[in-house]
Amino acid sequence: MPNSSRHTLLFVLLLASCVSAAQDVEATVNRLKNLKEQQLSITGGINLTSQFYDAVGIANRRDNFQWVARANLNFSFLGINAPFSFVFSEANQNFGLPSYSFVGISPRYKWATLHAGDRSMSFSRYTMGGISFRGGGLTLEPGKFHFSGFYGKLNRALANDLNTLGDLNGFYQRNGYGFRMGYGGKSTAVYANFFAADDQEADGLPPQTELGPVLGLQNNKVISIEGRQQLGKNISLFGELAHSAFNGNRSAAPLTDADTNFGNSLLGLFSPTEETQTGQAYQIGLAYNQQKYGLQARYERITRGFRTLGALFFNKDSENITLGLNRSFLENKLTVFVNGGLERTNLDSEEQESTNRIIASANLNYRPTDKWMLSGGYSNFRNDTKLRARTNLLAPVDSIFLAQVNQSANVMVMRQLGNKDKPSSVRLMLMRQQANNIINDEVNANANSLVTIASLAYTAGNPDAGLQWNTGLTYNRTNIGMISNNALSPTLGVNKNFFNNALATHLQSALSLTEQNGDNNRVFNLSLGGTYRLANSHRLGLRANHINRFGSELADRNFREWYGSLTYGYSFGGALGRKEKPATESPPTPEKK
Repeated sequence: MPNSSRHTLLFVLLLASCVSAAQDVEATVNRLKNLKEQQLSITGGINLTSQFYDAVGIANRRDNFQWVARANLNFSFLGINAPFSFVFSEANQNFGLPSYSFVGISPRYKWATLHAGDRSMSFSRYTMGGISFRGGGLTLEPGKFHFSGFYGKLNRALANDLNTLGDLNGFYQRNGYGFRMGYGGKSTAVYANFFAADDQEADGLPPQTELGPVLGLQNNKVISIEGRQQLGKNISLFGELAHSAFNGNRSAAPLTDADTNFGNSLLGLFSPTEETQTGQAYQIGLAYNQQKYGLQARYERITRGFRTLGALFFNKDSENITLGLNRSFLENKLTVFVNGGLERTNLDSEEQESTNRIIASANLNYRPTDKWMLSGGYSNFRNDTKLRARTNLLAPVDSIFLAQVNQSANVMVMRQLGNKDKPSSVRLMLMRQQANNIINDEVNANANSLVTIASLAYTAGNPDAGLQWNTGLTYNRTNIGMISNNALSPTLGVNKNFFNNALATHLQSALSLTEQNGDNNRVFNLSLGGTYRLANSHRLGLRANHINRFGSELADRNFREWYGSLTYGYSFGGALGRKEKPATESPPTPEKK
């Protein structure tokens, strides 16, 4: 039997053994004895939407007519809760987008949870976190013990028709599995984590894309041990140690027995090749917490060869030492979070350049009175995330790319005005963010992005009259690679309820004055809609949206679009089965003579 099959079988057997050992037999038997008295509770809702679209000046960016069905259900029986939801629509004929976007269920019974469909689980920082899967999983938490495991598809093959900047799904379908097991007490906790991922072969893939050559079939396995120990009333020690083995090209020649060891074979769980990379990642920290303040010191080191396909991205070959402080002042009106330290790269001296820099982050929240609130923050820690940007208004979808945020700063000031009967508020927000795109698992310093946003908003209303209105002004400057975009957008919106709040209407308008690489544009957006509650369980909604882009010197940049939707919603709930008999009063006891 091949190694991969043996490992999969071992994982399934381990999962099955944990399920059988974790059954709450006594409670289940008691409920089954009174099965006729148990009720099946069903709650949920259904939404049916018809969408309409038309465009003048450009080719249609979506189908003229589409329908979408959304449903959510929750079954409760014998103490088992089973929530289920899905979205299904007519397949997008123009752009080949998937006909469904989500389907999943996570029934829970006491300390046991079953995951099926599109789900998300998190094991640890160095193994699996921040990604989702399509498949099955299980979480068992009897008392202080913990076990969770999953098996499923992590990524589908790349959709070549989507006009994205980065490779988020990879070029092959990727399957994965893993588990987390351990003990989590009040003073002591220890966990073992395992994660594995394998790319699946596919036919008809192009030898290269706009982003460069197609990567080879990859596979990866990671194991880690993490723990926490309380050292007295206020001090705790925590840490994690991980080891990974990664094949950038699974089809490469396998290593000979003489070159295979416990490190590159991951204790016999991995089949190393000539392109296998191994590495370690670990962190250790000490935390001290009091009622009004806390301190934390942490050391982290990630070697160049460490890699996990269970996270968005990791800085390889880096080391950082940080010290954090949180403190409350002025009777908890002011809260300060500060974290700083040193970061060093090129630990193995394989590159010509090394980086030594000071890393810091700070967040401040101040609420001097009920009328005022101020907050601000700054960070130059590297943070990996997915960013969305519309760099091409003619593209069918926004550009979504993986980026590493290097610096970010934000300030927010809010003032409450008016009174309880007619509340109002004004808010000022400033934000600036600098990031580098991540392409083919490498940070590209030449493909950086810089985003600056400033907004001023005012909101007022009269709750007794069912009226609320808002106005604002937003400035957005975005630089992504060679693309520069400036936009100034005033907005105005009104929400009004009628017929004892049975009918809720809204009107929203915005005018965007944009300049992109010297080309000036105007984009006017008008949205009008309403929702009418026919009965307690029925809703009918109508919405129309108009977009008019004009003012460009390039004729093909000027166009008009109309969107419309008609929605029907129904919510329900009830129980099936015998109802509990109401308690009856006993007849009075006659007095003794």
